[in-house]
Amino acid sequence: MLKRFATFMLLGPLLAWLSTSILLLPGPIHPDGAEMAFYVVVLLFIAVFGLIPGAVLAGVDQVMVKLGWPRVWRAAACAVLAYPLAALAIWAALRSIGLHSYTNEVPVNALFGVIPGAVCSWLAGRWEKGKDA
Repeated sequence: MLKRFATFMLLGPLLAWLSTSILLLPGPIHPDGAEMAFYVVVLLFIAVFGLIPGAVLAGVDQVMVKLGWPRVWRAAACAVLAYPLAALAIWAALRSIGLHSYTNEVPVNALFGVIPGAVCSWLAGRWEKGKDA
């Protein structure tokens, strides 16, 4: 159970950052100081505001394990549940730092929570000992 929470809370924000970086890159990266600083700040922002949705998804995934759901259905359910959780976290983060004008982009940005939700659920099921949990 601890591996499940660690997977969602540590790997989830990293996967969200990677998917955001890969899908939103305008072109090749020319790493100057300002661009690298921006990516580090974005990583920290995603890590901080991704911990609560990650913990909620890990708990939901654990409940689905107890109910006997197959790993594929759990991954799909976590992907579907990750969207509103990511949207809520992004909206709360933008509102808390005063970026009210960017809240109209929340539906698109919340899509970057779907990939980590599914991948973390799949990996957490693979790491269970000797069973398809």
